[in-house]
Amino acid sequence: MNFASVPVEFARIYRNSAISLSVALAAMTELKLQVWRMVSHCVRFA
Repeated sequence: MNFASVPVEFARIYRNSAISLSVALAAMTELKLQVWRMVSHCVRFA
Protein backbone atom coordinates (compact mmCIF):
# COMPACT_ATOMS: atom_id res chain seq x y z
CA MET A 1 0.00 0.00 0.00
CA ASN A 2 1.46 3.32 -1.06
CA PHE A 3 0.85 5.92 1.64
CA ALA A 4 1.10 8.79 -0.84
CA SER A 5 -2.02 7.57 -2.65
CA VAL A 6 -4.15 7.32 0.49
CA PRO A 7 -5.27 10.99 0.60
CA VAL A 8 -5.95 10.94 -3.14
CA GLU A 9 -8.08 7.82 -2.87
CA PHE A 10 -9.91 9.22 0.15
CA ALA A 11 -10.58 12.50 -1.65
CA ARG A 12 -11.93 10.63 -4.66
CA ILE A 13 -14.26 8.52 -2.51
CA TYR A 14 -15.39 11.60 -0.58
CA ARG A 15 -16.09 13.50 -3.80
CA ASN A 16 -18.08 10.63 -5.29
CA SER A 17 -20.18 10.20 -2.15
CA ALA A 18 -20.77 13.96 -1.94
CA ILE A 19 -21.94 14.02 -5.56
CA SER A 20 -24.27 11.06 -5.07
CA LEU A 21 -25.58 12.61 -1.86
CA SER A 22 -26.41 15.91 -3.56
CA VAL A 23 -28.05 14.03 -6.44
CA ALA A 24 -30.17 12.03 -3.99
CA LEU A 25 -31.09 15.22 -2.14
CA ALA A 26 -32.15 16.92 -5.37
CA ALA A 27 -34.21 13.89 -6.37
CA MET A 28 -35.93 13.83 -2.97
CA THR A 29 -36.72 17.54 -3.20
CA GLU A 30 -38.14 17.08 -6.70
CA LEU A 31 -40.23 14.13 -5.51
CA LYS A 32 -41.60 16.14 -2.58
CA LEU A 33 -42.52 18.96 -4.96
CA GLN A 34 -44.35 16.54 -7.27
CA VAL A 35 -46.26 14.97 -4.36
CA TRP A 36 -47.14 18.38 -2.91
CA ARG A 37 -48.38 19.56 -6.31
CA MET A 38 -50.51 16.44 -6.71
CA VAL A 39 -51.96 16.73 -3.20
CA SER A 40 -52.81 20.41 -3.57
CA HIS A 41 -54.37 19.64 -6.96
CA CYS A 42 -56.54 16.91 -5.43
CA VAL A 43 -57.53 19.13 -2.49
CA ARG A 44 -58.56 21.94 -4.82
CA PHE A 45 -60.98 19.71 -6.72
CA ALA A 46 -62.27 17.83 -3.68
